[in-house]
Amino acid sequence: MDIDNMANEVHEDSNENLGGPKKRSRTVMSRSEWWEHFDKFICETEKIQKGRCKYCGREIKANPKIHGTRPLRNHYESCKKKPHEVETNQNRLSFQLIRKGDKEAPLVNWRFEQEKVRDALCYMLIVDELPFKTVENPGFRYFLSVACPMFDIPSRRTVTREIYKSYLNEKTKLQQFIKDNCQRMCITTDTWTSIQKALVHLASIDPTELCNEAKVERCRATRDLRSCGRCVQRILTSCGHAALCDECRQRCDVCPICRTPLPKTNNELPFRLYYECIEAGLISKRCDDRLQDKENQLVTDVQRLYYIFDVALENNLVSLLCHYVTDVCMDESAVSSDPVIAFLLDEKVVKDWCRRTFTNILAELQVIYNLSVREMNVRLCSLLKVSSKLAGISKVLEGIESSFRGSISAMIQDLNHLQESILKTKQHLEIMIWCIRHQFLENSKSRYSDLTSWQSSVRERKSAAVKRAWPDPLNRKLEFGEQNVSSLFIVDALSNLDTEQGYKGRDDEELEALSLQSNSRNSFARSRLHGMQGCYPFENLRSAVDLLFLQGNPHLVVAKQAILLYFLFDRHWRLPVDEWRPIVDDFAVTFSITRHCLLESSIFYLLDDHTDEALKEAICLLPEIAGPTIHPKIAMALLERQNPDAALMALRWSGRDGGATLVSLEEALTAVRVRVECGLLTEAFMCQRMICTKMKDEKHICASGEVNDQSDWLFWVEVLVTEICCLCIRRNLIDRMIELPWNSDEEKHLHKCLFDFVTDDPSSVVGSLLVVFYLQRYRYTEAYQVDCKLQALEEDFISKSQEDEITFKMKLASHWRKGLVDRGVELLPDVLQQQMKAGSFPDIGGENRPAKSNLPNTQEPILSSLLFKNPELHQEGNGFASVQH
Repeated sequence: MDIDNMANEVHEDSNENLGGPKKRSRTVMSRSEWWEHFDKFICETEKIQKGRCKYCGREIKANPKIHGTRPLRNHYESCKKKPHEVETNQNRLSFQLIRKGDKEAPLVNWRFEQEKVRDALCYMLIVDELPFKTVENPGFRYFLSVACPMFDIPSRRTVTREIYKSYLNEKTKLQQFIKDNCQRMCITTDTWTSIQKALVHLASIDPTELCNEAKVERCRATRDLRSCGRCVQRILTSCGHAALCDECRQRCDVCPICRTPLPKTNNELPFRLYYECIEAGLISKRCDDRLQDKENQLVTDVQRLYYIFDVALENNLVSLLCHYVTDVCMDESAVSSDPVIAFLLDEKVVKDWCRRTFTNILAELQVIYNLSVREMNVRLCSLLKVSSKLAGISKVLEGIESSFRGSISAMIQDLNHLQESILKTKQHLEIMIWCIRHQFLENSKSRYSDLTSWQSSVRERKSAAVKRAWPDPLNRKLEFGEQNVSSLFIVDALSNLDTEQGYKGRDDEELEALSLQSNSRNSFARSRLHGMQGCYPFENLRSAVDLLFLQGNPHLVVAKQAILLYFLFDRHWRLPVDEWRPIVDDFAVTFSITRHCLLESSIFYLLDDHTDEALKEAICLLPEIAGPTIHPKIAMALLERQNPDAALMALRWSGRDGGATLVSLEEALTAVRVRVECGLLTEAFMCQRMICTKMKDEKHICASGEVNDQSDWLFWVEVLVTEICCLCIRRNLIDRMIELPWNSDEEKHLHKCLFDFVTDDPSSVVGSLLVVFYLQRYRYTEAYQVDCKLQALEEDFISKSQEDEITFKMKLASHWRKGLVDRGVELLPDVLQQQMKAGSFPDIGGENRPAKSNLPNTQEPILSSLLFKNPELHQEGNGFASVQH
């Protein structure tokens, strides 16, 4: 309880100890002067008397019998908030400093406050642009000890924190002011004059002079350099030579190089570029001091040139470096008798600087990438600056590569490896910046509970894709390098990245770039064992970014971005759109991804998903990506999902299914299958005919003047015709198929396919329709031969069959077929009839036919794009590859 300004109660304990009656307590007024600065009260918990400081509020023990008033005095003398005058707590009157325009000094109230003095100190450092270490200078501390001895001088770290708080407060105020009052604003910046002059000098210098500016020049006041030999920091204004140090210049009358008279003025001479950068703080003084200790002048000069390059890179003067490469290093006339200058003119110096700078950047990125997400978010500005540096180094290397273009040498290979490592690091950095901004999706909910459930879902998709896949024609591989028809879109895309990368023969820069990966390296080990396709689904977003952008070909950046989009769709689909769609849209805007590519990646995921809901949504989105660039595998996926009509629309949108352009055998099979499944048998036949004709003509063009090997296009004929026959058998369209105008190269495969089916199932009517096929073409001999073979097969089947109904139908069909064949044979000449009865006729099936094809010669269509001229694996813009011919 408070007993301010009350008397102390003093109890006499003697009577209590003697057991006598209590006497009435008497009060004694406090006589100590220190109680004027404290409020007296009794602490209820400790039951002792204390004093509360009137300035800082601190509680001090002050029991008169135990402590006395010494603790009060000690605290007052050290209290940071006490006023100057100990005898009063009132404000003091003071005359304020006279400012410009004031006639007399105004009278103001003044009172010492620690916080206000500290704010004033921070204001002085900001306005006068003083370094933070000013507060730790001995002279400044002595001045304040005399001017304001009660002020507790903060350290430079405390001042830094206070100035940053002030910056945040002013920033908030400015934002609110602009929001409330301004519609337009103009921003003007100002920097230190020394920095401006140095950068202007650097930007305007002739690239051929950079070597001279970086070279160490010694004072030439005497012939014997050992008598002086100091480093020359300034140039002579009369002739422009760097020949005299500051001391010798005061006593010399002429330039020791050109003997030009020196003016007797007290004006300071301009610095050389290197020392001007040091004076402006662009080059560290410590770095220059370390160079002074080196005895090798060549190493010193190269390092000084590197420091100038660093300043140019830091301040977006990459064009100066590019001009130095093209106008100096690549100029054959740029020679020098000075061995140091001659070495600095070599492009190898620039290449070594690029490698050195890239190594330093990797070390800086490793430190940042190992921080937490919050700490990395604070370093975003630094990461953006590093990205700009990597872009600058890449431009410099492009300038060096341009001089070696068309040549094969170790130098150009080394440059290519370094350039690829820089591009991969830059691409990875840009993706990392986006991930940091979104906190690596830590606050974004995933539709999978954990990685195990995600992996289980991917296994289900792969299993469903294998089950719905169409059989491989002739049970043989279509072509070398073609994707498995039962694979998912994401598997094809990741396999494509595997073909473009390898784990052998990596250079040092690429291995250093791989060191930027996260601490969890399980994904990298799995990618070595099972390839990139074995790593999906990725453990997390950081793992996905590391795997995609730190490996492989950097020129496949669009494909890698498409795979990352697929990952985002897979992670969030089925969740409310408002929760994840802004993330995907921001990714597309950040990396300039078009809406077409965005929808295409979404459709790829939906077609990989084995649910009906995903299939319906994919079909709804298909018209929005309709065009010649639509991926050919979309039609195959729709056909496997039992949607031939949608697959046919996708084929017609592509404009590449009619045989006018060369396609892969897989695409040709898809075009034929879709048409047969849609009942467009004639169109499927014409598509097959045009594709094979185009393939044959293309072979003739490519092999002009050489022996033409027709085995490839004949294999195409075999595969496509066999596929049409198998589909017609399955859909009971053989009666329509045999009416088509097949040629000799095609009908032998038709005969083989139909007869093989009859051999496996003699009870079917396929054999009778094969006989009808020959009868319709007035080829009674072939019809007779087929009928004889069918009768033998049917007799063997009937002898083993126990079903009377099937045998009755087979006998009835055999009798009907034999009657047709006999009537046809009667139309033949007697000589042929006798040969047939004797059994002397050639075997059918095309084995003894001439190899010459009777495919009609068609005019070669004009190719719509040069993309399909070479049978190479081309990279699609969406990241999912296909084979083109």
